[in-house]
Amino acid sequence: MLGPACGGCGIFFKYIVELAVLIPQNIRNHPLNDKGNTMKYKSVLLVVEDINKSRYLFETVLSQKIVADYGEDISFEGFSIHQRKHFENLLSITVKYQSNSCELYFEDDNLEEISKLIKSTNLEFVHDIIEQPWKQKAIRFYDYDKNLIEIGESFKGMAYRLYKEKYTIDDILKYSFLTKEELDRIIKRNETMS
Repeated sequence: MLGPACGGCGIFFKYIVELAVLIPQNIRNHPLNDKGNTMKYKSVLLVVEDINKSRYLFETVLSQKIVADYGEDISFEGFSIHQRKHFENLLSITVKYQSNSCELYFEDDNLEEISKLIKSTNLEFVHDIIEQPWKQKAIRFYDYDKNLIEIGESFKGMAYRLYKEKYTIDDILKYSFLTKEELDRIIKRNETMS
């Protein structure tokens, strides 16, 4: 039993709740915030051996738009690549590849064509097209520097595929997290395009 009925537990839970309320207040009152500073996430940076080869993969094969090219660092929308030797010299560290501790995630609803394209580049697949437990299909492979890349179908694309595969509307909504109205629009749009 929780709460006051377990003796001292009520005081303990009251303290935890008060502490949880204080933490956000303490963060709001942090001295840096008083100066109007707010930290914002900007990008992931992948360290690569051959920046031109990696540029080709991301720009040409994966159709990513370059935002800025600084030579040893190329910024795409949402991530950057950086030349290994320059990065190591800059930070006085040694880069180790293939940690499998993170992946870049992209979405595209044409996985069959993408699979063929990836195979034509002789990149190493972690797996070809699979259906994950939540019904989304995906491909995973390593880029030239053993960074893990995933390309999954969009949830809207998955929802329409499940509709074509005769899943019930309730099941599609459960897997896709779409509303009934959103699903109806997706079906209507795809049916008029067919």
